[in-house]
Amino acid sequence: MRFSPPGSAIGLFFAVFPAFAAFAAFAAFGVFAVFAVFAVPAPAMAQDDTDVTDFLDNGKKAYEKGDLMGASIEFENVLLIDSRNFDAKIWLVQVYADLKQTDKARKLLSEVQRQAPGHARVQSLAKLLGTEAQPPGKKEGDLVVYETLTLLGSGTRLREYGLVVPEGKVAQPEIPKPGDKDQDFSSIDNLGKPSVEATSGAQLEKLIGNEGPLREVFDLWASAGLNEALEKYFEIALKDRSLAALDDRGLLRKGMEFFQPKVDANAKDPEARYFLGVIFFLSGLLDDSQKTLEPLRTGENAYQEKLRAVFAELDRKEAENQARQAALKREREAEEAAARAEQARQEAASIAANLSGGATGTSSVPLKPSEVLHNEGYEMYKKGLLDQAVEKFQTAINLNDKEPKYFYHMGLALTDKGLAGHVDSFDRAMEVFNKVIALDPGGKLAKDSEVMIRDIVAAKKSLKN
Repeated sequence: MRFSPPGSAIGLFFAVFPAFAAFAAFAAFGVFAVFAVFAVPAPAMAQDDTDVTDFLDNGKKAYEKGDLMGASIEFENVLLIDSRNFDAKIWLVQVYADLKQTDKARKLLSEVQRQAPGHARVQSLAKLLGTEAQPPGKKEGDLVVYETLTLLGSGTRLREYGLVVPEGKVAQPEIPKPGDKDQDFSSIDNLGKPSVEATSGAQLEKLIGNEGPLREVFDLWASAGLNEALEKYFEIALKDRSLAALDDRGLLRKGMEFFQPKVDANAKDPEARYFLGVIFFLSGLLDDSQKTLEPLRTGENAYQEKLRAVFAELDRKEAENQARQAALKREREAEEAAARAEQARQEAASIAANLSGGATGTSSVPLKPSEVLHNEGYEMYKKGLLDQAVEKFQTAINLNDKEPKYFYHMGLALTDKGLAGHVDSFDRAMEVFNKVIALDPGGKLAKDSEVMIRDIVAAKKSLKN
């Protein structure tokens, strides 16, 4: 197969510019090699765990500001990177519920239930959204009715097919001010619940009740203070994680508001790290918990024994995440190996076809080794594999240095390399084209080689200018 470009020096001159519009004059297939080098953008950097953390943090901040749509976008970005990310799914279920997108919330919650059916927050959301089986005679939970009842307080009658609310009886909630720390957004286990501080004493008793598994916690909070209440809450909730779904009357939020500034002011304060880290843990913010508690894992401190169960859970989650990442890596490696094997198979089939005479259409006379090498080099040249193509052409020339087309196609490959930025390849290309002229004086390849030499000289001058 012979290949010859039109005889115009302008073609190569324009090839040095970004568009490379006229480089089609060099070769029908060579243009693809140049565009492969210049026009194809570099692949984007792969997403990593840092991106997941950033999206999670941005989503939480958006939620705290009341930007539900912005929060949903950030958490959905996490799932684009890691479709099994538990924290992102839990947050998204709550966001969808707040947006009254109940169908989406229930659909995503069903996935989370399969992933972690025993998680306290999962069970709490399931009860709120009505995805769990309800006792006989009890209707499925309804978000609108739930919020309306919270606004009305006690003494309201719920009709069988809905709630009729006199407009004058609906309490108007206070509009939160920017930076208002009374918004209960700090703990994932409190998201979507009515504010305890905004509820009257009678409503509070009706909502929580005088009895319950957390009564001792609330008693200690009133009598001994925040630290003692949190210690008791940790003790109870770590033994039975389902209790973390109960209303804690803002205890975790108060703890977070108190200890976060202490950690920010003194990162070496072990007590502040202990309380804040366990609050993060029970709130489902495992990444934040890991970062906060890790310094307490070693060294002299009084909290290692208390944190034994927490560290065990964090380590288990980390091991699961690493196993998941390793599985994804093995899957990618397997796909790449399969692609390499397929490429090798195709190349072997091509060589076999060449050896059997398939490239020339004659099945009785096998090709010479130099011709096989030349054909392999030309296939690589068409794919843009310039270095490999030049190597194949050179090996073919070593076996037969009297064939002008070997030199001519090698010259085309070297010209492409020059256009790709390897300017020294231009000089080698001119030497090869001169060899074609010497081997085939007056022939078509010799005339094409003269055109190529003139265009290369013009291109080199334009590069110097």
